Amino acid sequence: MIDTCRLIYRHGSESDSSSGKARQFREWFPGMLTPDFTGSFEKSTSQLTSIFGDKTDWTLIGSSIGGLMGPTLGHWIPWSPWNPCARQYKN
Repeated sequence: MIDTCRLIYRHGSESDSSSGKARQFREWFPGMLTPDFTGSFEKSTSQLTSIFGDKTDWTLIGSSIGGLMGPTLGHWIPWSPWNPCARQYKN
């Protein structure tokens, strides 16, 4: 069973947490985080890793640039695959 409090949706670069996808994910997975990300890829990466903090077992679901962040962050942070468009963060 997935802990929905450890799910995070990273929207695309021209979108935000009020998008249709973000609303749908929150409906499907109550407790899922759908924060707004702004600025460059590097700034978004910093925002995302600050949300992770020292907590483990995150699942990242992304759209557009958010989908690119999972595999990219996988080079910097240890990941275990969950499926091609979502990754789990583990320390």
